[in-house]
Amino acid sequence: MDAMPAGSYVALSHGTFDVLSEATIAHLTAADDTSPIPFQPRSHTDVTRFFHGMKMIDPGVVSIADWRADDEPIPRPALQQVATYGAVAHRP
Repeated sequence: MDAMPAGSYVALSHGTFDVLSEATIAHLTAADDTSPIPFQPRSHTDVTRFFHGMKMIDPGVVSIADWRADDEPIPRPALQQVATYGAVAHRP
């Protein structure tokens, strides 16, 4: 965060296994074993740590399926379909 000028905003999205079944996780992990670039899923707590010292913009760290979805068409994707957290924060 030190490299960011005061007043900057950060937008981040990151994949997670938090909302997936054990079978789905096993399938994805097996597929990742053959990838030259390993995938690093992160928990809600892990993603939240990226914003330490910053002011979170509502609604905070949430599934991208829920990000400001109040005025979006329904049905929205299920959390398991996107398995990704998103957030925006402001550096004071």
